[in-house]
Amino acid sequence: MENSSENILPELVKRLEALEADMVRIKKVLAVSRTHPHMVPEPVKPPAAPEARRVAAPQPPLLKGSLENAIGTRWIGRIGMLAVIFGVAFFLKYSFDNRLIGETGRIILGIVAGTGFIAGGEFFQRRKDWTLYGQILTGGGLAILYFSIYAAFAFYHLIPLSLAFGALIAITTTGILLSVRYSALSVVAIGILGGFLTPVMLSTGENRPYSLFSYILLLDAGILTVAWFRKWPSLTIASLAGTVSIYFGWHFRFYTPDQQALAFGIVTTFFILYNLWVFLKEKAGLSGMLLVFSSAACYLLAVHTQNRHMNDWVLKSFILGLTFAEVAMADLSRRFRAAEKVLTQSFLGVSFVCNVIALFILFDKGWLSSALTAEMVALAFIGTRLKNLQLRVISYILAALSAGRFIDELMLHAGPFEKILPVINYRFLACGLIIAGFYLLLFLLNKHRETLSHNELPLIPLSLVMTQLLSIVLLSAEVMDFFRFSSAATLLEIRYARELSLSILWTVYASVVIGAGILKKIRLLRVMGILLAAAAIIKVFLFDLSALQTVYRIVSFIMLGLILLAVSYFYNRFRDRIFGGDEHER
Repeated sequence: MENSSENILPELVKRLEALEADMVRIKKVLAVSRTHPHMVPEPVKPPAAPEARRVAAPQPPLLKGSLENAIGTRWIGRIGMLAVIFGVAFFLKYSFDNRLIGETGRIILGIVAGTGFIAGGEFFQRRKDWTLYGQILTGGGLAILYFSIYAAFAFYHLIPLSLAFGALIAITTTGILLSVRYSALSVVAIGILGGFLTPVMLSTGENRPYSLFSYILLLDAGILTVAWFRKWPSLTIASLAGTVSIYFGWHFRFYTPDQQALAFGIVTTFFILYNLWVFLKEKAGLSGMLLVFSSAACYLLAVHTQNRHMNDWVLKSFILGLTFAEVAMADLSRRFRAAEKVLTQSFLGVSFVCNVIALFILFDKGWLSSALTAEMVALAFIGTRLKNLQLRVISYILAALSAGRFIDELMLHAGPFEKILPVINYRFLACGLIIAGFYLLLFLLNKHRETLSHNELPLIPLSLVMTQLLSIVLLSAEVMDFFRFSSAATLLEIRYARELSLSILWTVYASVVIGAGILKKIRLLRVMGILLAAAAIIKVFLFDLSALQTVYRIVSFIMLGLILLAVSYFYNRFRDRIFGGDEHER
């Protein structure tokens, strides 16, 4: 008995200690659950049997943006509404062909059906979760009303033009107001489409520009009013597209030269309207850029077409005026909408395009290269002084155009030396001005290199390479063409003199470039000079050695040797200056 009691006591002590430990753990869990409820582990449920789990598993809910949802709630209804519209149109035509119902009765049925669909749309618009369905009915009702009024005027001649015009304006206005009320882009899209189709459908073949474009101006004002209250940037693009389509449709059918002032006033009015809209409301996004570029492009195209595609003083004056207008708008945008830099850049981009077009139209080929180069330098100067990246980018584009003009001048005016001397000719002057422009561009970029962006810095050595490359190409062309058109000696002697002159030219120019690189501590110049000297050495040893007569060969080698010795002397003389470190590693 004593032994059993002695055994029970230690067992009880162990159980009490275990209960104590459990209580401590429970207290800790409760404390965590109060402060961090999400950290409490969920009780582990026993796994269900495979068959039971398979049967009890709930089906995933239908996602709001799923394909099935889109088809069921949107596209089936839209296709159904489209089918009804086609059905109404076919009914009107069939009843007209077979005289099933009187003309007035057909129109009344169409108007009743359209009005009924609009009323149904209004009813479902008020109900929860039926908004989209209501918009489909409203859009269909507007389309049916458009067809009915058009049929009453064009097919049956039941109503006069003034009444039809007023009715279609009323339908368009109703559609725009309903779109604002419903905040439904699809409804206003139907209104816009019907609005621009109205003058097309009701056209009597007569030229009435005042009434036509007054109506389009009012329609555009209504569309822009909707866009003012709703953030639908696509409306303004659609409005501009419709306006441009109506104008060119009228132009190609009715325009005559005696209407040039009227046509110019029309396109100017709409150009001002859309640019005012950009300033007052449009955000500096993609739609803003499209409006700026599209309005200017359509304006320029319309005036060019009005002028019968003639590049006379009228078109030249217009393009210059448009260029200055775009620059002025860019300045206004910079002042009053400084936060939206894309808008300013868009106006500057349009002014640049107009400016390039103006240069090509205003100046003939004799002055075009100089004009492009001068503008390149001017924009680079202003862009570096004002720290304006956009202006500098435009100057870089003009630099590329100037380089293209250099090649053009070089090829078009080859061989001008039959009666004049090298260097004293038009080609050298035109190409020399382009090279001088690149030197000035290099100077401006190097002087203001601290303010340039990281991507612009490689343009400094590129400009340096361009100046040297264009210079040696021009000088070589001068030498070759001088001897090509010379008649003072035989062809063989001319060839010898030409090759000798080229070898001397390359060697002398290489030594000058190397000397400039030593003086200015510009490694890139020295490398370019060495490469050009290497080209001269290869030419002398591989070509002149075998192709030239002894006298020319002697002169070629001696001149090359003396110049290379001079270059070597300067390298040794200014060893510390050269290899002690360049001031500007370019």
